[in-house]
Amino acid sequence: ELEDERAKKLADWHVEKAKLLDEAAHASLKESQAHAMAEVHLRAKHDVEEECATLLARCKQDAELAQQAVHLSRRLEDLRSETGSSGAHALAEEGVVNKLRSEREEAQQELFAQREGLQAA
Repeated sequence: ELEDERAKKLADWHVEKAKLLDEAAHASLKESQAHAMAEVHLRAKHDVEEECATLLARCKQDAELAQQAVHLSRRLEDLRSETGSSGAHALAEEGVVNKLRSEREEAQQELFAQREGLQAA
């Protein structure tokens, strides 16, 4: 009878130990899941921050290009008013217009090349 009681206590102790181990494993699993979720959120935040930086850089470049276009347009208007409408002045104006167009195209190509570089990054 004493031996049966000891065996029962030992069995109860093993059951209690198994319950505690199960609870510890469950707590560890929850902690691991929380850690994994935190890592996922951190990566997502980092990706969003990088995308925002890229978009901001594109916006700045677009603003610079728009500013250049306004400047070139004003410059063209100034040159047109200075040259008048005589034949020689018209030829000079056409040369200036072509030069301004060329400058604008170069600026656009440079902007597009920079944009492509950002997209590749």
